Amino acid sequence: MLGKYATARFGVIMGIVVSLCLVVALVCVFVLRPTPQTQNTTLDQSGQEFIEVEESYNEPSEAATENPYQPSGVNQGSVYWEQIESGYYELTAVAHRAEPEDDDQSSFVFAYWQTSSGTKISGDATIRVKTYTTGNAVTAREYVPVFIQETQNNGAPTNLVHYITNLPSINDEYFGQNGSAGHIYILQNDIVLDTSFNPIGYDSSSTTNYTAFAGVLDGNGHTIENLNINSGVQYVGIFCGLNGGVVKNLNIISGTISASNASASVGSIAGVMVNSLISRCENHAAIVASGSGGTAAGFVGTVNLTEQTINGALTSALYKNENYGAIRGNRVGAIVFDNKEFIDSNTHVATPAAYLIQNVNQGSFQTDTANETSN
Repeated sequence: MLGKYATARFGVIMGIVVSLCLVVALVCVFVLRPTPQTQNTTLDQSGQEFIEVEESYNEPSEAATENPYQPSGVNQGSVYWEQIESGYYELTAVAHRAEPEDDDQSSFVFAYWQTSSGTKISGDATIRVKTYTTGNAVTAREYVPVFIQETQNNGAPTNLVHYITNLPSINDEYFGQNGSAGHIYILQNDIVLDTSFNPIGYDSSSTTNYTAFAGVLDGNGHTIENLNINSGVQYVGIFCGLNGGVVKNLNIISGTISASNASASVGSIAGVMVNSLISRCENHAAIVASGSGGTAAGFVGTVNLTEQTINGALTSALYKNENYGAIRGNRVGAIVFDNKEFIDSNTHVATPAAYLIQNVNQGSFQTDTANETSN
């Protein structure tokens, strides 16, 4: 009798053990199995330390890493790349620096990276990118560093690179009607302002007209203290607007940037931008749109579309910026409030006016309406 009960009990126990083993096996197969890698055709916004490519390729070719641009045989710089792990590469842009023994005495300054489609994506000299194996030959670079000429072939300085000690000098000495396209301004020191600041490019005779900045402002890691702007114009920030411009490595540590215009668009860097880049900037100033329909955001109020954006190229980017300033207005956003979007009527694919990549917001919001966004 006991033998029969023991055998039965043993059978039950073994059945339970086998069932548990099957459950564990199923968990391993369906839960722990590797996630299939799918092709992503947008810039990565996941917070990881790399940027997705827009057009897949196997690896950077030798041709893609030599002399990114050679007008009239002048060597602007080189790209060095290293495979970090399977599918991940680190690209470093090194500007050409003339040595006494060089036949070519020209020197260049690194400005920013852009994709082969023309979108500016980062102001860092080194970026990490992710690629996919497609089996297709590499025919063009996806990432192209842009260099600006500092000295001519005879060693004489050009008028394109400016080492500045204050921001108003961009307006007063260099700006011009073309918005300084092709120029780079490199800040040499921290700035402490003791008077109110007028947005660069504003038109004193108009509340809506302005000259958009089309050059490069490299804050060089320096800070601006007491940045106080109180304006009645429509687009307000350090710049009224950016159009093809780049602002990078600039830290605003205190101040208030405000606009009273009923339809004002306010940001710490610019009120409005198109086909531009804001990269590795930090803002602690308060951003205030006090007008009845005003828009306020940490870095730029409005990002506009262009014909090129609609065709899938030349979008803007905001890359690795951090906002800690309080944001107040009728409509508020963390990084950007109004990021325009084009939706193809056939494919229903949306193209944003700006890619937002690894930005951080820790500022507070205050709004009179429900129009609030986390962009």
